Formats: sequence, C-alpha cells, structure tokens
Amino acid sequence: MDYKHFIDGQWVDSQGGAPRTIVNPATGQPLATVPDGTRADVDRAVQAAKRAFYDGRWSRKTPGERSLALFRLADLLEQHGERIGR
Repeated sequence: MDYKHFIDGQWVDSQGGAPRTIVNPATGQPLATVPDGTRADVDRAVQAAKRAFYDGRWSRKTPGERSLALFRLADLLEQHGERIGR
C-alpha cells in the first residue's frame, strides 16, 4: 500500500521525508512504511487548515453545530475503528 499525507483534501507525497517503518510494539514486526513528514509538509498542512478555518465553513458554525460534527466523527471512528487501525 502506498501511504501519503492527507493535506488540503488530497493525498499528497511528502516533500522529501525519508520513509519510516512502523513496527508493532508487541511483536517487533514491521507493519508499514510511511513517509516521514518534513517541515515543508507541516507548513503546507497548517496553511491548508488556516484557509479552511478562515473561509468560514467551520468558523461560522455555532458551537452546537461544531459539537454535532465532532460527535458524528466520533461515531464514524467507533464504527470503522477496526478498519482504520489496520
């Protein structure tokens, strides 16, 4: 499987991060190889988050609307947690 970063609504390659092997701590067996994020990757993600916040789709929502969205996300994580954790 080809792992990438999810930034600004898209799966993108790391901007130069070396591959990092993720190991199961219980068995010591490798689970996956993922791109290591760089400062440029973090900067890109932060800029995307700022744009998403300031365009109003999130910032104009009421606290109640935000909490409903977060509860829905929590429900989805519980529903699909096993699959997400693989």
